Amino acid sequence: MKSSILIKSLLAIFVIPLLFSCANGKTDSGQNSEKSEPTQIPINENLTLPLDAETSLWNYFSQPAIIDGKPKLIWFNPTRYSIDYFDVRTQTLERKVVLEQNGPNALPGIGMNSGIKYVNKDTVIIYNGPLSSIFLTNISGEVYKKIDLSDNPFGFGSVDLKSSIAYRKGSIYMQQLPIYPEIIPENFRPKYNKIAKIDLANGAVEEFEIDYPPVYYSDPDISNQLKMMSLVYNENTDKFIICFPLSDEIFVTDFTSGIKRYSAKSKLVSEVIPIDRENSDINPSSITNFYYWMNDSYEQLIYSPENDLYLRVARKGISENDFENRQFTSDREFLVLDKDFKLIGNIKYNSSNILYYFLDGKNFYWNKSLQKFNFDTGVEDSIFFQSKVLEF
Repeated sequence: MKSSILIKSLLAIFVIPLLFSCANGKTDSGQNSEKSEPTQIPINENLTLPLDAETSLWNYFSQPAIIDGKPKLIWFNPTRYSIDYFDVRTQTLERKVVLEQNGPNALPGIGMNSGIKYVNKDTVIIYNGPLSSIFLTNISGEVYKKIDLSDNPFGFGSVDLKSSIAYRKGSIYMQQLPIYPEIIPENFRPKYNKIAKIDLANGAVEEFEIDYPPVYYSDPDISNQLKMMSLVYNENTDKFIICFPLSDEIFVTDFTSGIKRYSAKSKLVSEVIPIDRENSDINPSSITNFYYWMNDSYEQLIYSPENDLYLRVARKGISENDFENRQFTSDREFLVLDKDFKLIGNIKYNSSNILYYFLDGKNFYWNKSLQKFNFDTGVEDSIFFQSKVLEF
């Protein structure tokens, strides 16, 4: 029996304490995407993925991929210690790649703060956050290269449960993280506005700096998770798209010819609530976690190459009462942006975290609230999805 208690605890501790810790391009102004009221998009509810006894509802990182022309959902399975490949059309688990934890082919310690990037059958990139290492494997899990990044004077990835990874021509791009000293000075406010390019051939690291959006200028005392970038790469334009949780702005750059900014604003996201360290109603060990959930914010950015559309997740913060009762469901929406970052639609829904999503042609699927459909009902052998046809 899989433990939903463990999963609920992971949801509650969604902000992970930070254990580890260029050149600016000229900034141009992009067009403002919010010029007219977007189209309301109705939601369909029509897909369930069954889970076997060794598969938890909670998998640390997942990624949609197209393999042999068919849509798949890939995730890391901490129970089996495997990378699982789910065929979403047949709703079957077609490949379980168990990873070795000992020996010359080992990939030990994969878990929180890690990430996966499927490129092709010969190149599956695994970033091991706890070990600050990159492993290159094939689709069968055979490791053919390891890159040790532990000697760098900074960290990589995210303080979130999973790390955002973009791949371009033999290199990966990840957020660069400051290393915290053993004794943290008063008013210690390191910045989180750098991106590292890591060459997979030799492990060389090049860093680029992105100007903070205005909301971060005052350097408010906020959860580090609210400083984590979402980063995607568009192969058609050869550009990276970057955004921050508290900012309406989207940055578009190739890191060589400047930066363009676009607005992708949700009405769900309002003013920042800084951490009140004197708030005696909240346990000090939960204070940063509490203010993470209290704040409205943007979450992941999703790019659909086939439809040439972007979807940006926005969520409303929760109340103190909901936090105390471990109720993490709130109003959310996907902002649907065209290739020029113009807001052309939105998809409103109510849920907790979006952990799983995939695309099949114009059909976009994402998981329903795990809390409502799984934890509250005791269902542990299925993930329920809702979907929308992306037609405009």
